[in-house]
Amino acid sequence: MSTKKPTAGTAPKSPCEDGGGELVPISGHLNVLSSDTLTCRAFVCDANANVRVWLSSDLFVDQTGSSLIETTVPVPGPGTYVLRWGFLFEGDKWGIRLEVDVNSVTRFRFRKSDKSKHPFDHYFLGLLVS
Repeated sequence: MSTKKPTAGTAPKSPCEDGGGELVPISGHLNVLSSDTLTCRAFVCDANANVRVWLSSDLFVDQTGSSLIETTVPVPGPGTYVLRWGFLFEGDKWGIRLEVDVNSVTRFRFRKSDKSKHPFDHYFLGLLVS
């Protein structure tokens, strides 16, 4: 597999544009096992931001000023849960790439920016734990 280098005059992709295509489950949730390891990442671009991540009602990330926020998500026992992100940017120009890995395999990737059709400052993903 060859890797393409940017041609002359082409700007390299930002971390929010990089990483491959979006991976959003059609069902709106990921099926995981309670023994799985979940890693949640948020790449912040173009502005300083406060990023918060909740699992249902439990806040487990509240971080400001980093271009990459990465944490292991505590997988609860069997049931249905909501993984939720909230982000507040300091400027009018902003971007974010959200990812969730299950056992080191990226299973969810989503992008938002000030140019999005609906630039809401929240996103959520269902988790079905068995």
